[in-house]
Amino acid sequence: MTLQLTFRVELESDYHIGAGHGNGPLIDSALFREHDGSPAIRGTTLAGLLRDGFERLFNLPLLATRAALCPPGGIGCSGKSPCLRCRLFGSPAHPKEWHFSSARPLGAPGGKSDEHAWNAGQHAQVTHHVRINPRTRRAEESHLFAQEEGSAALSFRFTITCHRSDAAAWDEAAALVASARTVRHLGAGRHRGRGLCRISLAEVNGAAPNAQADLLQRFEQVYLRCNATATAIGPAEQAPIFSVVAPASTPESPAQPVRVQVILNAMEPVIIARRMEAGNQYETQPSIPGSALIGGLARLAQRRCEMHDRNSPSYARFLDVFRRGAVRFPFLYPAIRSTRAPDRLVPAIPAPQDLLTCKAFPGFKRRRMDDRHGVWSPGIDGSAVPEQCPVCRRLGADVPLEVMDGFQPVFQQTDSALPDTVDLRRRSEMHLRLDPSTGRAAEGDLYTYVALAAGGFFAGELVCRSEQDWADLLLLLGCDPNAGEAAVEVRVGKATTRGYGRALLHLARISNDKPHLWYAAALASRVQSADQPITLLLLTDTIMVDTWGRFHQTIDAAALSDLLGFRATIDWVSVSSRVVDGFYGHTGLPRWRDVALSAGSAVTLRIVDDADGAAVRSRLSALETEGVGLRRQEGFGQVAFNHPIYTGCAGIQEYVEIPEVLRSHVQREQAVAGLPDDRLIARLPFEIELQKLQDRAVVKPGSSNWHGFGKWLLAHAGLPWPEIERQAAAFGLPQSLDGELETRSKATALRSDDLKPVLDIIKNMASATNGFDHMTANQLRHYVERLAQFVIESSRKGE
Repeated sequence: MTLQLTFRVELESDYHIGAGHGNGPLIDSALFREHDGSPAIRGTTLAGLLRDGFERLFNLPLLATRAALCPPGGIGCSGKSPCLRCRLFGSPAHPKEWHFSSARPLGAPGGKSDEHAWNAGQHAQVTHHVRINPRTRRAEESHLFAQEEGSAALSFRFTITCHRSDAAAWDEAAALVASARTVRHLGAGRHRGRGLCRISLAEVNGAAPNAQADLLQRFEQVYLRCNATATAIGPAEQAPIFSVVAPASTPESPAQPVRVQVILNAMEPVIIARRMEAGNQYETQPSIPGSALIGGLARLAQRRCEMHDRNSPSYARFLDVFRRGAVRFPFLYPAIRSTRAPDRLVPAIPAPQDLLTCKAFPGFKRRRMDDRHGVWSPGIDGSAVPEQCPVCRRLGADVPLEVMDGFQPVFQQTDSALPDTVDLRRRSEMHLRLDPSTGRAAEGDLYTYVALAAGGFFAGELVCRSEQDWADLLLLLGCDPNAGEAAVEVRVGKATTRGYGRALLHLARISNDKPHLWYAAALASRVQSADQPITLLLLTDTIMVDTWGRFHQTIDAAALSDLLGFRATIDWVSVSSRVVDGFYGHTGLPRWRDVALSAGSAVTLRIVDDADGAAVRSRLSALETEGVGLRRQEGFGQVAFNHPIYTGCAGIQEYVEIPEVLRSHVQREQAVAGLPDDRLIARLPFEIELQKLQDRAVVKPGSSNWHGFGKWLLAHAGLPWPEIERQAAAFGLPQSLDGELETRSKATALRSDDLKPVLDIIKNMASATNGFDHMTANQLRHYVERLAQFVIESSRKGE
């Protein structure tokens, strides 16, 4: 049984929690926000606030003599039985059992919940400050700065979760509630009138009446009166989930595999750290590997199993599912929404390394008069790839070809509603360690998390060995074993107890005849004969070893022939490798370091054996189904032959429906925070107009004139449209001594035709035309400022 405490943070004055960076040229310290623009308080901050309140509370003379706590300056409890502080807030020897979520706002300021509530800037204001010299008590020169402060009208909501509900858990919950009641300030400037707050318990496990009063009374009985016989409030622990070990399938009746479609929606930023940090920066991987998914689901299942008894049926089924290959867990790659179908997802795969495009005009050519010059690869027709772009060469320019990077959507590339490359949203969040003795940042303890932003979708395909294994997996996760689908909340990656890694996972069984969502086409349509060139594409990292256990760092003809079972020759190979590191969670020791062929590596081959097409397709289909190499139960070794990406995914127009449980969850979160629906965000005319400016390259990179215009527009964003139009007509024309305007002689000066696409956007917003709704003056100013920042950033790209 899970114990979940829901708290509410009410502000009594403006606050400032910095994001670690500025916002444009006018704000030096921006307010910390989530991916959707709403203000937020990360779980690391909340855990620190409650730990600070806990220290003040249990340092009181009465509680200090009755609570057995380890020294606060040490490394925590070293024995098997941690103290209360280490159970609540963790230590190097004992990870904390309570998970702190990030705090989201309760509705927009003033009760508004329309699509402009957060973006209009009504929740924050910019204030200017100076640094005072303590010796002279005067403002220091060049120390003027501007910071963004959140409104005192905001209220936040966050949860603290424990996956126990015994009497000890309720005692710990009482200590958390009492610690939260001692917190009076948050953020910066708490000694100068900012950040005054009040944290109160709103509900426990969905029940609100008298929750805070009951737990505070329990705190008095347990910690003040030392009454250890207090009655548990929560229900008793449930019975074992497995009574007997299920029989395995016999050779006479081989089990049929069960394919399961996996969709993950990140509710908090996700950090899947790379092999090591560089400069105190933990950078995330661009996808969710199978090992991270196994860790999240196994941690969820472990809380429901009798892991202390190795002879129990639950322990045996746990090992079978998560460690012995009964279930093959996938890599989860990004899935994007189309503007035409916001309730559907388009999966993506890593771009093949043998897919080359023009460096100046990259991307698939989508129509006849398109600016993109197209792609070239030996996997398309087996021909040699030129060194220079043929289209540019016909125009008299020598432009080299480069490898397409990022993730490519598995959908017909002629669809203009999809981007050429899936751009993952990342967040860079800075953290520091506070010295408990001084209450200030400890010197040198600054580090950064570069995480995948919340709100993103990821998709993959999980395979169970049999029907029984699928039912066992559902039972271990606390779901109905007879259901065809399930939704669970998991935590993946790093810092999962401090506001990172929380996600909603949906599992749905699919037919075995349905093509894999990563190539969306049957093998018979991709490989029609054994004589044609065949391209082997590694969809995930692949670990292959030879007879002596040495890692393959390329693919040669001998290894390829052994893999296929037919003699083959290689026409083209484009392979790279990387080191795969990891740690054992239960011991903290590093895993064996493997060398894997990177996802996107490709080999174009020809089969020289005299074999018919049916036999070749049967072998290739088995390799696509079973995978190749080691650690396949963790998602490694997924391959595809003649992937449709080489032909622009022609004819593939299959979406992945977003499950209703994920859609309703996103809508509930947005309703609480007063945020717009994602379907409205995808269709905002302003975002569409910005994309048009970017596609048409209206703003010239490296242009000082465009940079100056952007700064001018940012400074004059509050002017009405007629005044902006009048002053913009004379922009860039220097004034003579008598005050009259004279024509600029430089050919690089901005003309009215150059500014027209940008000014038309402001005109349409001001007059509520071309899809724009009526805006207030504050809303119009906000969008003009965003347009100006877009111009400034676009002009800086060439620097």
